[in-house]
Amino acid sequence: AHSINDFTCLNITKLDVLTGHPEINVCVGYEINGKKLESFPASLEVLKQVKPIYVTFKGWTEDITKIRTRAGLPSGAQDYLAFIEKEMGVPATWVGVGPGREGMVIQ
Repeated sequence: AHSINDFTCLNITKLDVLTGHPEINVCVGYEINGKKLESFPASLEVLKQVKPIYVTFKGWTEDITKIRTRAGLPSGAQDYLAFIEKEMGVPATWVGVGPGREGMVIQ
């Protein structure tokens, strides 16, 4: 989506729902028969055979719903956000950390 729409920033929502997971896996690609695919498979037959490639981040247990600064987030959450920003090439300007409108970290 970013390569087509050229985002200038991201809005990451529901970061709080990841609280309590010991690890957070992010799929960064797919392989089939030990060979990395260049793009997401268009065929369901191929998709049934692929193995996801994950990058794993340390989770967190702290309640983040009251946090309003990026620096206040647990290190695992900060690392997760930094990875997304690096991969996308744009900053996560808004990060939702709770259910209400006020539950937002704004950079």
